[in-house]
This record gives sequence, C-alpha cells and structure tokens, in this order.
Amino acid sequence: MASSRQDQLVGWQSEDDGRGTWSIVVNCLATIFACTWSIQHLNVPGPQSSDGKWSRLGRSAKWMFLTILFPEFMVIHALFELMMAIDALQSMARDKNRSVELPWWLSLRHAPSKLSMFFARRKPVEKDEEAQRANGKMEEAPSWTLTHCFLANMGGFRYQHGSKRFPLTALQIADNESGLFNHPEMTENDIHDRGKQDWFAKVVATLQFLQLALSLIVRTSQGIAFSQLETITVGFSVCGAIVYLLSFYKPQGVQACFVSCLPRVSPGFGNTGAQQRVQYQKTYDSFWDVLRNKRRSDEDDSATTTMAVDRIPNDNIPISQNQWAHPGIFLLALTSALFGAMHAIAWNFEFPSAREKTLWHVATIVSAAGPVAGLLLIPVAQLTVSSGDPHVFLGHCLRLVREASWHADDNDAVQEVYKRLESIYLKTDPGCEDAQVPYKEIFAGSPAASRLPRQMIELFNMNGGSEIAGGDDLGKAVLASYPKEFAADFCMLVRLMEERESKKLNDTAKTNVFPRKIWLPEWLNHFVLYATSALYVLARLCILAVGLSSLRQMPASVYKNTPWTAYIPHVGSG
Repeated sequence: MASSRQDQLVGWQSEDDGRGTWSIVVNCLATIFACTWSIQHLNVPGPQSSDGKWSRLGRSAKWMFLTILFPEFMVIHALFELMMAIDALQSMARDKNRSVELPWWLSLRHAPSKLSMFFARRKPVEKDEEAQRANGKMEEAPSWTLTHCFLANMGGFRYQHGSKRFPLTALQIADNESGLFNHPEMTENDIHDRGKQDWFAKVVATLQFLQLALSLIVRTSQGIAFSQLETITVGFSVCGAIVYLLSFYKPQGVQACFVSCLPRVSPGFGNTGAQQRVQYQKTYDSFWDVLRNKRRSDEDDSATTTMAVDRIPNDNIPISQNQWAHPGIFLLALTSALFGAMHAIAWNFEFPSAREKTLWHVATIVSAAGPVAGLLLIPVAQLTVSSGDPHVFLGHCLRLVREASWHADDNDAVQEVYKRLESIYLKTDPGCEDAQVPYKEIFAGSPAASRLPRQMIELFNMNGGSEIAGGDDLGKAVLASYPKEFAADFCMLVRLMEERESKKLNDTAKTNVFPRKIWLPEWLNHFVLYATSALYVLARLCILAVGLSSLRQMPASVYKNTPWTAYIPHVGSG
C-alpha cells in the first residue's frame, strides 16, 4: 500500500488514542475462530459405544485445524454437499407419490405456471385424505425438504429391519421405489429441534465478517494502512461467508440419528417384502480418496453385505461419472489459487524486516501455485498407455475360457462366453464397432458367467492355491503355458470388471483396447500430492507467523480509527 511507505513505523500500541495492537489481534482471532469452529456442520456421529464424547470433540478439533490450513477445501466441500442435496430433492420431486417441498429459488425451475407451486411442490392430496384431515382424523404428512436431504447425507436417517441397521443417503431414498419413504417421519422443525444450530452465533459471525470487510474497504479507499493479520483474516472471512451461505439449509450439531424401524408407507406398500428390499448402498465418494486416486476398497463391498456402517464420513462428495477426473479436483485447484493470491494484497506492505517481506512473497506464491501443480497432476496420473497387443490378449483369454469350461458347473454359460469371445476374435477389422465390446458385458450373461473370471484366476492358482482344477500342480501347469505378463494383465482385467481401479482405467477394459496400464507409477502421484500439500501447509504457517510477527512494528496509520459507518449513504434530515 502506497501510504504505508510514508508512515512512521511504530511498535506495540495501546488502546488510548485509537485502536490498539491488542484489539487488532483479538478481533482477527475471533473472526478466524468463527470461520473455523462455528461454521462446522459435521455429519451425525456414530453410536455412543463406538463414537463417544472425546471422539466427537477430537473430530471437531481436527476439522477446525483443517479449516485453518485449507479453508478453500471447506468451500468446495460445502458446494458439493449442496449439489448432492439438490440432486436428491429434484429426483424426489419427479415422483408424484412423494410429498416434496422445494425452496422458493429451486421451485422456479419446476413450477413457473402456478403461484402456489412457486413456493412448494407437494404430493396431490386425495379427496378422502382431505376429508379426513378436515375432520381432524388424519395429520398432514411431512414433506421432504432440502434440510431432510442434507440430514440424510449426514447419516441422520438409519433404517433398521431385524438385525440390520444402516444409514440411508438422500439419493438412495430418492431412488427407492418400494414406497417406504414417500414421507419423512419428522418435520423440518423436528430436525432443527434435534440439532444445536445457533442462529444468534451465525448472525454475530456474519456481522464480524461484514464489519471487517467494510472496514478494510474504507481504509483502502482513504489510503490508510491495515495490518497483514487483517489481510489473512479477510481471506478466512470470505471463505466463511460462502460456507455459511452454502450450508444455510444444512442442520448443525445433530448428535443422534433418526432410526426408522417401520417407515411410513403409502397404501399398498406396507408389506414385509418391500422392507426387505432396502439395502445399504454407497452413493458418495470420499474427497480424500479422490485426491489420492484411491481404488475402491474391499471394505466398500463388505459394508454392502454386512450392513456394518456406523456413520457417513464428513468428506463425502458426489460420485462423478466423468471418466477423466472428478470436477472437485479442478474446482479445488482454482479456489486454492484464488485464496492464495488474496495474500498478495499485502505484497507492498511495510514489514519489520526485509527477510519477513521476502518470506511473505515466497509463501504467497507457493500457496497460490503449489496446490494447482499438485492437484492437476491427479488427472494426468490417470493417463493410460498400451501394455500389449489386444488381439493377442483376447486369444489367450479364449484359450483360458476353454480350459475353464472343463471344470465349470454350468458349461452352457461358459460356452456362451466362449462363442462371444471367439466371434470378436475372428473379426478382421479390430476397429469396427462389433469388436469394441467391454469385457464386463461379455461375462454378464448369467450368474455363472459373472463368476467365471474369478474361477479362471483360481485356475491360474494366483490366490495361493485352489481346490478347483485339481490343485496346485495343474494350476502351475496352466500358468506356465501362458506368457508371464498375461497373468498380471488378466488379474488387472478382473479388477477392472469389478470396478476396483480408477474410472479412467475402467474405461479401457474393452476387447480392442485392453491390456493397458497407468502411464505414471502410483507412487509418483502420491509423492507429488503429499509434497505439494506439505509445501502448502508450510507456506500457510509462514503467512500466519509473519502476519503475527509484523505486529511488533507497523505503520502508524494502521492504528488510526476509521468509522466505516460514516461512509454509508443516508438520507439527510432536511
């Protein structure tokens, strides 16, 4: 700032003749605390037996620490949470049997023709139901709202039938066609009563954000200096205000879930068979797993069968259908660059020493550019290259299927797979449409066909021995009759058909493309991600440290009071 170079540098100032150093520190730290603690809208914790008081407190402290280091992450995460809730609510609104109440700004897309539908979209009420409600014999059923969808994605709705108990996400409820969840069992007010949302604290925090922002705008317009710590705080304020806005409908402080033992059902759907069709389904990705390009773990499958799901993690985001990379990677890279660049506001400020000024410059550049470099490598790390001839690999698969048919229980299903592979293998043009078939589609004809790839692996004896195909000796003999690289490629193919690899690689599991492999080694992707994250954290800590250390010697105008309310336009008395 130009004026800061003309100011005489002064040390610690008292509160006598204006604002003092201590008041700057207290106001900034209070705003940062509001931006990192009070904005938390954590998911519903697990049972008390496995997720006690100290565990929940530690989780809140962890997310506060993460927000201090990565406030832009919280913004992108809040955006995706809102998108998940809106997507589920819109899906519910398309079902005429469901009672749905849309926010006024969302209902504009669904009901522009009727004034009553401008504010809400509800299930049509039958005449007999309307008469019963008029006579006081029947209460009006609650409607699904955006708050309900947020709560479901937080793990707030748990379905229990017998010994099975697991959370139901909003999208799973929306996709359920059994009629069990046409109405929620509680109103929006019931949800807020269960939570600990402090609107007074939110209003106070918002006023803190606005006061700081307006004060700095006025000081800038008047050519009056302000501190580096206030520059840091205004970045937190912007992120905090955006998170507050995106999480407006999200419940806060809900510590216990709503257990639905016998959901409210529509007429004709109250049968036990319909209830038994409800199963746990993972409808979300983990943001951290997306950043690490992590494969889908075996725990995801085991959770589906055992229903042992205690809670939904806080970093859940929508599952992306993009085969290239999750959009969250690019949004986070852009937001990180913008947030880091905000510290360049203090680029020309006066610092107590040249070393501190240089440290601020370097940390600003690293915090703006480091995350971009690390995050953009994630999609690059998903690029694939050929690792063999697809036609030769298809021929080996054809041989292996024929050998597996000698030991299969359902030989008809195996023969059907063999005929499909053979017809593709005999195509003279590998680029034709008939030769571009996903392997998963070929083995999906019947349960026996879908089990065949695993049986073929057992025939190879790659899982430490197998009872099928005569034991170890025969397995080793089969393995020796194929090229060494085919064994690894075929195991990779099976993992791809079971969707246990990255989405980009899954798309290559076709008869005219596979075998392929990831271009860059997995360790390089992880190294760059962790290295750039460490540099970013170090840069953030340096910025915070320099912001605090700079308070020992600041331009005198930093401590000049500027009543920003005097600059608000008002109507005169005359």
